[in-house]
Amino acid sequence: MNQRRKHIHYGRDGFLYGLSFLLLLEWLLPLPLMTDTGSIRFFLIATFLFFVVSFLQTPLIVSFLARVVIILGSLYVLFPAGGTTPIEWIPLFFSDLTTSIWSILTGNWYDLSDVFRSFLFLILLSIMSFLLFYWTVYLRRIFFFLLSTVLYVTVIDTFTIYDATVAIVRVIGIGVLLLGFMYMYRTIEANRYANIPRLLPIRMGLVITGLFVVTGFISLILPKPVPQWDDPVPFLQAAVSGEGMGQGGPRRIGYGNNDERLGGGFIDDDTPVFRATVERGVYWRGETKDFYTGAGWEQRTTAAGGYRGTNNFGTTEAAERTIKQANVKMYNEMRFSHMFYPGEWYSQTIEEHQNDPVVLDEFTEKAEILSGGEALSPQEYTFEYVDTSYNIDGLRNVNGSDNNSEIHEYYTQLPDTIPERVFELAEELTADATNRYDQAKAIEDHFRGPEFTYETEDVAVPAAGQDYVDQFLFETQQGYCDNFSTSMIVLLRTLDIPARWVKGFTAGTMVDVGDEANSYTISNSDAHSWVEVYFPGEGWVAFEPTKGFTNTYSFDQEFENEADPIEAPDRETSQEEEETEEVTEDEVEEEVEEEDQTEAAVAEDQSTPSSPVGLWVTALILLALIVLFFFYRKRLITTFVLLYYRSKKDDRVFNQAYERLLWLLELNGYKRESSETLSEFATRFDQQFGFSDMSVLTSEYERTLYSGKPAANTWARQRQHWERIVMKIKP
Repeated sequence: MNQRRKHIHYGRDGFLYGLSFLLLLEWLLPLPLMTDTGSIRFFLIATFLFFVVSFLQTPLIVSFLARVVIILGSLYVLFPAGGTTPIEWIPLFFSDLTTSIWSILTGNWYDLSDVFRSFLFLILLSIMSFLLFYWTVYLRRIFFFLLSTVLYVTVIDTFTIYDATVAIVRVIGIGVLLLGFMYMYRTIEANRYANIPRLLPIRMGLVITGLFVVTGFISLILPKPVPQWDDPVPFLQAAVSGEGMGQGGPRRIGYGNNDERLGGGFIDDDTPVFRATVERGVYWRGETKDFYTGAGWEQRTTAAGGYRGTNNFGTTEAAERTIKQANVKMYNEMRFSHMFYPGEWYSQTIEEHQNDPVVLDEFTEKAEILSGGEALSPQEYTFEYVDTSYNIDGLRNVNGSDNNSEIHEYYTQLPDTIPERVFELAEELTADATNRYDQAKAIEDHFRGPEFTYETEDVAVPAAGQDYVDQFLFETQQGYCDNFSTSMIVLLRTLDIPARWVKGFTAGTMVDVGDEANSYTISNSDAHSWVEVYFPGEGWVAFEPTKGFTNTYSFDQEFENEADPIEAPDRETSQEEEETEEVTEDEVEEEVEEEDQTEAAVAEDQSTPSSPVGLWVTALILLALIVLFFFYRKRLITTFVLLYYRSKKDDRVFNQAYERLLWLLELNGYKRESSETLSEFATRFDQQFGFSDMSVLTSEYERTLYSGKPAANTWARQRQHWERIVMKIKP
């Protein structure tokens, strides 16, 4: 009998291997929702072909060439490169392959092409097809892969938009069938079909399917108890990614890009972001956002893509503007695609990039340096900005209409779900105010009251469908800057007053005093958000509603009911000293500990690139390990099998050990010919090595095979013969 057909039953093994293929598909189906993969059709076809190649057990060289053809063919179909022929396409592919490998070695991971990423993914699918064949057909063990699949499906259902309600049922169903049939086939193979009831596989399959259907139906109709503990998902989301996905739980503070879901506490992070040299302590603007969703902030305005000149500054007598200079130097290679600046941006170019224009978006206020159409991530930049001092009486007299339709449209937007009591509160707070400034100050002062508490850890998360601002204003009344600033903006917008959300950093910590400028270290814990209100003819004016924080913009008189009065700008003491004098020691400590978190850990573009030397060393080590494994694979596999069976004591393992020995013999070059019986092969093998161990093992194997069960102490008596043969063939 042919050795391959003896060990591979195409019916049962094909059935089990097909189920494992369906199980692997559950890893692929969510990809279009979780990644930028548009279609997985060709990946599914390639995976199926890999499974066919593995199942046919073709010779190694044939299997390798077949997999290469499948991979290259799939890539050619996915990335045809402008209609080139396959022959013309192959050099382009290898050129792309070389470039991507070089990007890996130099640490430029984001430069990897889609072709190379797909190439690696197809290799992974090819490896998985072989592993599943080995686990399913040879070992008859699939529990670990099944468990991994269940965990994978449940995790992505929890943390992504993928709905695994049906997928988890499929996985459990396939898993139950696999485990049940594998146990049955292991039992049949161990007893070599002795006294096996007729049609047992079909009967057992029906029993397994029936049990699955019945238990599934019962589980659906039974009453479900309410959750007995708090949902751990928000904490895990925050702890792992810092994003929080809009749920509760501590996140790590820092300037991030995603503000769509606000709420929940955070963990303090004193990692320095940049060092600033500037005349006095100021707020550092990153960008503004306009669209409030009821849960967080999005940017819906269209980028202007042009520089806003100085002639767009305010024209009333409510403010006095002075041109000043500042320098920013990023720490530890931390980079952003946009720059941070105080006040209003003024420089059209910066000293470190004289040939590259600065583009200031008129809506988001993002300041970027463009080179070749791409935004740079400068490590250091020196620039000029406009420092503004406001006259309170002048602001009170600004009562013109909002004739800029875009500003009124974008910055008075509110979702339809805002509760009516929010509108009523805004009307109540501003009942005695006769101008826009007094209206804004009345709302700002409301958050200074004793009912509101600044809190960074025990911060509630809105329930599904609950408005973020409504919860803070009327239920929790404790939170940090996101809560305060967003709530003030919503209250202003209910009065049809344009207001926008600003995110950036506070002044940071003074580290050096200079003759003309001081140096400050700004860290992740200084991340902050505040409010800007639009005054017709004047522009945007900053307000600070967060309790314990002081507005760094100057106003030329004190406001009677202002909780944290700001001295006139002609005082000799710096703004930093004023803040130190005016707030209590506890408030200073609270401010140093925390500011805000804009729902993401440090932005992705802040990550420190790996050292090229370290990458080279890592790559060389990996290459050396791969080469060593290739040359010593037979020795490693043989040693592993020897150690595995050496620890076994059950007599039922004897048949499996003998069959694994035949596989090892073929792996090491001692192949049984298709025309040979087991006894003939054993005799030839023993003659070659001058012993009789193989014949002894074969005789016992045949006796066990036809009797249906091993004799007592079979493995204990035969193990020494088995080990002697393995040691003899061990490379």
